[in-house]
Amino acid sequence: MRYKVHSTSGLARKNRLIPGILFIILLFYFNLNNYGQSNSVTDADGNTYNTVVIGSQVWLKEELKSLHYSDGSLIPGAQAYGLIDAFASTYGRLYTWYDAMKNSTTEGAQGACPSGWHIPTDTEWTTLITFLGGESAAGGHLKEAGTTHWNSPNTGADNSSGFTSLPGGVYFDNAFRYLRYNVEYWSSTNSNGDYAFYRILYYDTRNIVRTDYFNKSTSRSIRCIYNGATEIKQKERGSTPAESISLFQNYPNPFNPTTTIRFAVNKSASVSLKIYDQLGRLVKEILKEERNPGIHLVAWDGKNNNGNPVSSGIYYFQLTDGINCKVQKGILLK
Repeated sequence: MRYKVHSTSGLARKNRLIPGILFIILLFYFNLNNYGQSNSVTDADGNTYNTVVIGSQVWLKEELKSLHYSDGSLIPGAQAYGLIDAFASTYGRLYTWYDAMKNSTTEGAQGACPSGWHIPTDTEWTTLITFLGGESAAGGHLKEAGTTHWNSPNTGADNSSGFTSLPGGVYFDNAFRYLRYNVEYWSSTNSNGDYAFYRILYYDTRNIVRTDYFNKSTSRSIRCIYNGATEIKQKERGSTPAESISLFQNYPNPFNPTTTIRFAVNKSASVSLKIYDQLGRLVKEILKEERNPGIHLVAWDGKNNNGNPVSSGIYYFQLTDGINCKVQKGILLK
């Protein structure tokens, strides 16, 4: 279908059209960039998990808690910390490597994960960590912020990735240990015989550690990764591996009154970050400056360009580098 645009009385008419046109453009870009914010996955026990897009990957946003494989068979060694089921609802369950992998030795096996998902490989963990700034910083971006679940001081935790890692502890030498102090995640990659690689996050550092120190019979947490993460990201978010900028979901969301906006720049560029309301009206220009490659965090305090608090509602965060445009939606609730 073709549409004609008829000119009217000039500039005044155009000025009235601009906000509406801008709002339509914002909605278009939001639809391209919104994968993973409301999607969920259900395991064999009926537990529902939120998902999160980080770079080119899609992860479960919670630790696995299933007692059954996707075919309905029992996971024999799955256990809640201290054998207290109430802990499982928050921190997930702990699994030996053999149970996590369903006795497979193949990298990327589905194992205990829901259908379409798998136990992440050591390489996939490395991809995630590299995207978040490397081993010395990524832990902070993965951990849930604050000390509701993590023991103080929960160093460097900002959860800017949305991964929301929780400290479910570990089981070894016939004892449960380190609840609220650390979390250890299996990979599906063999190290040497009875050992496999896993990653550890601690309460007192922003680092994430790669090790294979304890054997496969010890019990750890599982985070599943989607089988076709890259393809979904490209299709649903309208992105390509070579995109120059990326804008991620603000955290927390909904928020009151402050939220953190996280974006990535793949090469040095002059970027602009603006906030619009539902009518397409500019609320605030957060920044307009040159940024180096890397991940950047910017806070918004819920105020407009005049320094006045804005009302509750939906707001759109628009990131541009003069060529590309990325948009995310945030909700301010007072």
